[in-house]
Amino acid sequence: MSEKRSRKLFSRIPKLIALTLAFVMVMSVVPVLTSAASSKTVEVKTKKELLAQLAANTSSTIIFSPAKTLKFTIPQSESSANKKLIVNAPNTTITNKATFKGITLKETKAFTEKGSGNSLTVKAENAKVTVANGSEVKKMTIEGNGAKVTVAKGSDVEKMTVAADKIDIDVLGKAKVGDMVCKQKGAAVSLKVEAESRVRVAFNDKTTLTVTGDKTSHAVISDNAEGCIVKASVPIEVTAGKDLKLVLKKGSEGSTVNSVDGAKVSISGEAKDKATVKEDGQIIKEPEKTENNKEEESKDTSPSNDTPVPYYPTIPVVDTPVPVEESGQSGETSPFVEVNFPESGLIG
Repeated sequence: MSEKRSRKLFSRIPKLIALTLAFVMVMSVVPVLTSAASSKTVEVKTKKELLAQLAANTSSTIIFSPAKTLKFTIPQSESSANKKLIVNAPNTTITNKATFKGITLKETKAFTEKGSGNSLTVKAENAKVTVANGSEVKKMTIEGNGAKVTVAKGSDVEKMTVAADKIDIDVLGKAKVGDMVCKQKGAAVSLKVEAESRVRVAFNDKTTLTVTGDKTSHAVISDNAEGCIVKASVPIEVTAGKDLKLVLKKGSEGSTVNSVDGAKVSISGEAKDKATVKEDGQIIKEPEKTENNKEEESKDTSPSNDTPVPYYPTIPVVDTPVPVEESGQSGETSPFVEVNFPESGLIG
């Protein structure tokens, strides 16, 4: 009996092994299928299809490629945070209010960002990209030549990377760009800073930067690459770790230039003598006094000769003999004088 049972047991072992292997294979395939579904890339061509994919959980990357010219707004979406959006729409004007895992503008006519905490990559050439009033962008990378980027009033871009040959950037009133890194060799960057805006720029490769705008702005520039050129018509604060050519135009009076680690800064322009020049933080050249300073110092602070003089009227004094009854003698005069006031009063 024991031999028969043993034979039956051994005969069942292959089946048990086969079932175990099958179960293991199924369990290992299920996560793969789930992962494949969640990493699916979907291309849509209409606004309706785009909104449907935003609401669905079947895709992780949405490519928006409309065939027609469109102008519309992407609304806020609870499920968009786990999705990437790629815009391939050269004739489309888009306003975005949703928060994505990442947004890539491959082709677009105009794009306005009204979301919060998005990361933007601008590959489109000659695109108009606006960070709307009060919006926040975590990171912006600009690769498309000729792009026009506007950081609107009160908005904030934590980090901006310039990797294009030519780009225009406007930073409007009270807006802020935390760190702008220029890393494209030979790039020409035009930066306009408006009232009370703040920008911090760093050169990681040869760059020509032109800074214009309002004198109440605050532009801080760090040069970490050879051969950079900065042209400014607003006051700027420069720290040069590498040799730098600096052109201080009219309007940049009050700039500060600090060279460190032996870097040489060549300064020219109408306001070259109106800047404070330092080496390793120590002042080596004070700015010349402006005409306004000279006028203030030359002003005469002594009292003016035109100070009004109080008017004291002349009081006529008449020494008229007054009989003195007590004396009993006629012709003697009183020790008092007679005062005659004009009929019109003291002040004529």
